Amino acid sequence: MKNMINKIFGAKFCPEKLISNLLFALVVLLLVGACFPTLGKETELYEYEVGGAVPADIYGRQFDAWKKGQIELDIGVDRRLAALENPYDPAARSAAKVKFSWDYAFFDGKYYSYFGIAPLLTVHAPIHAFTGKLPNVPLACLILAIAGVIATAFAYREVVLRFIKKPNLWLFLLGLAGVVSASGVYLGALCADMYYVAVLSAQVFSMAFVALAVRAMKTEKLWLRMTLLVLAAIALTLTVWSRPTVALMCVAVFPLFIEFICKIKKDTLKDGLLTVGSFALPLMAGAAAVMWYNAARFGSPLDFGANYQLTVSDVSLNTIDFKYLFSSFFSYFLCPMWQTEAYPYLGMQKIKVLPEDARYFYYDRYCGVFAYGLPLGILAYPRLAAIEKNRGERDIAKTAVVAVTAILALGIAFSDFCIGGVNMRYVYDISVMLALVSAAVLMNLTEKSDGYAKPVTGIATALLSLMSIWTNMGVVETIRIALGG
Repeated sequence: MKNMINKIFGAKFCPEKLISNLLFALVVLLLVGACFPTLGKETELYEYEVGGAVPADIYGRQFDAWKKGQIELDIGVDRRLAALENPYDPAARSAAKVKFSWDYAFFDGKYYSYFGIAPLLTVHAPIHAFTGKLPNVPLACLILAIAGVIATAFAYREVVLRFIKKPNLWLFLLGLAGVVSASGVYLGALCADMYYVAVLSAQVFSMAFVALAVRAMKTEKLWLRMTLLVLAAIALTLTVWSRPTVALMCVAVFPLFIEFICKIKKDTLKDGLLTVGSFALPLMAGAAAVMWYNAARFGSPLDFGANYQLTVSDVSLNTIDFKYLFSSFFSYFLCPMWQTEAYPYLGMQKIKVLPEDARYFYYDRYCGVFAYGLPLGILAYPRLAAIEKNRGERDIAKTAVVAVTAILALGIAFSDFCIGGVNMRYVYDISVMLALVSAAVLMNLTEKSDGYAKPVTGIATALLSLMSIWTNMGVVETIRIALGG
């Protein structure tokens, strides 16, 4: 009996075995299915023809502008808005009683979308090509949420298998559900607004980049490796064209690429150059395209247009200030969930942690990434590194991945807070990569621990994964109630 229990709970995830892959596929299917109960709005395709009614949503308007051979949006401009000395000052707009389009970019007397164009290229354009119609925002969010689950699942699979060849099967599957829960796909499907189109798109392509890049570094066949790296470069470009801050988190994968390059031998130098070129050249072409489009809209290749938003404050005044360091760390990492009376008994609140002389900050309901549980696993890496050092198994690339992930998460959280404030959309800039790497660390630590430490670490990993799932339920339910659902 004891041997049977040990055999069941000690089962390994073996990528070459059919049963492991079937269980992986089943969990992914269940996670995809979970997107549908969180739908917050009706999904539909709507008719669109050039010269007809201009779409109401910002992505449809941008698509309409392209079809008309222009980049600026087809929106009438109130002359009084253009005449203002500072049209981005809400007080000035209010005093002049001007009409304006909320949260669009206003530059040089014209309206633009400051949202990235990746969703238009990958969702709107293909659907229009096949149907002659465009998806409304809820449908675009649903499509991207489903794609986000799948991309996250494969990124998780590749990263975990890079850290450990045969992880515990049940921890692997439970960790998969925990990482996807921490990614924001379900809240994106519920909110289904123009902001979450960008968030979900960044999720899809950042995770696609991770999956493709890590897989490429393990592939022996040159032609396949080059193909994967070309696709990875395209995915990274589309991440920038979704949400540039999320693209920064992708840098955490680069130590694996550097490790691969350093292992290139003289007799395989040609293969090495082809490998590097297959990633670098498409990435440079993508960067050039991004900069060209930025310059065409806002006159500078590095200007994404965020400072030209017509919103509740003048965004250009939001600068990096180190007096907000603690505020950002609490908001993005430490802020807990709060107990509620109804299921799932967890909820979010608006918590402002600011110095007394603080400027305006945008706040909404949120929790920190550590409330999801799994991201706490990154704190266990020193213990894992100590075990590996004692065994003579030091993995410099893995250490670099963990370190870069932590540093980037801290930096992006601080930058996001100073420039924008805090809400769950911003927290999701860092949560999925932290959860993914942390889950891999915890499973690796479980496998390499001895004695009682092994089951203790395994149980902790399982509990943190369950905590991530539970927290996600609380996050979604909080917003569902706020939306009147």
